[in-house]
Amino acid sequence: MYPIPEVTDLDMAFGSTTHYPKGIKELKVDRKWTDLFSELFYNGYRNISVTFKEGADPKKAMRAIRAAMTSFEPKHEDKEKAVGYMLSEWIEDWKKEEM
Repeated sequence: MYPIPEVTDLDMAFGSTTHYPKGIKELKVDRKWTDLFSELFYNGYRNISVTFKEGADPKKAMRAIRAAMTSFEPKHEDKEKAVGYMLSEWIEDWKKEEM
C-alpha cells in the first residue's frame, strides 16, 4: 500500500504535491479511479460512498487526497493520475449514491 502521508493544515489550505507518487507520467491508473477523482474534483464529496482498504486511515487518506487535489500544480492530467493512483491504493470500492 502506498503510504498515507501526514498532511498539515497549511497543505490543506494551499494544496500540496509533496507526497505525490514518483513517475506520474508512467503510472497506469484504472478509469474507475480517475472517474472518482473527477467526481470529487468537480462535485465534491457529497453523494459519494467509499469503502477504505484495511489498514487505511480514512481521515488521514482524505486529507491527503484533498491536499493533492487542490494544489496548483502539476497540470490537471498529471494530477488526475497521481490522485487516482492514491485513491486506488487506499480505497477498496466506491459508488455515487443517487438522490
